[in-house]
Amino acid sequence: MVWSDTSLAWDAYELIVIRSCWDYHRRPDAFRSWIDLLASLGVDLWNPPATVRWNLEKTYLRELASDGVRAVPTAVIEQDSSRQLETVLRDNGWTEAVLKPAIAGTAYLTSRVSLESATRDQPQLNEIITHSDALVQPFIPEIKTAGEWSLIFIGGQFSHSIIKYVSDDFRVQSEFGGTVILKPAPKRFIDEASRIIDDIRHDTHYARVDGVVVDGEFTLMELELIEPELFFRQCPSATEHFADLVIDALER
Repeated sequence: MVWSDTSLAWDAYELIVIRSCWDYHRRPDAFRSWIDLLASLGVDLWNPPATVRWNLEKTYLRELASDGVRAVPTAVIEQDSSRQLETVLRDNGWTEAVLKPAIAGTAYLTSRVSLESATRDQPQLNEIITHSDALVQPFIPEIKTAGEWSLIFIGGQFSHSIIKYVSDDFRVQSEFGGTVILKPAPKRFIDEASRIIDDIRHDTHYARVDGVVVDGEFTLMELELIEPELFFRQCPSATEHFADLVIDALER
């Protein structure tokens, strides 16, 4: 089913599990309206509407950081702002950074910028803030040297972990040449990711905690609660566990 299909009678379904709504970040207002519609109809949604709404804008990273989570520093440039990229980089002491929309998926409009090239990079910022807030984050070199961890949680419990490596790009997605390996995460990473899940105060039936190791510490890059890749291909047993949870929910 396509989330934007207006011909569907959503109240005919007992449970809707969001999995592959790849274009929601291009139409966030319509997506919010769809979530509100499901909530008004009383349809059981995974993840729940409040969780999806909270996770929609990546500004949640600043909220988590203020709660004590070790997260990548994030500067927010509001929609239609006149702020200059160079000013943001100088104010934060960043010579290299990553620029992205606050609502994004699969590295949509995500680019690497620098203080040296800030004037040339400004049009990219201008494009983003015509339709959403923009985020600027320091470039984390460990992404290229050590990879990015993804810890997957199903039913509120840790399930499995993978590590993603870049190729010649800074983005880890497979579309940009990234590779994925199933790898057990150290217990301290699992403990930190579990603490993050517990701290958000929103119910989750599935979650993916993305992070990179900086100075030996797990540093949160993103918390994916809407339609994350859960890497079932790398861990088939997790597919069965997830299916069992869905069946249990339908039988209750």
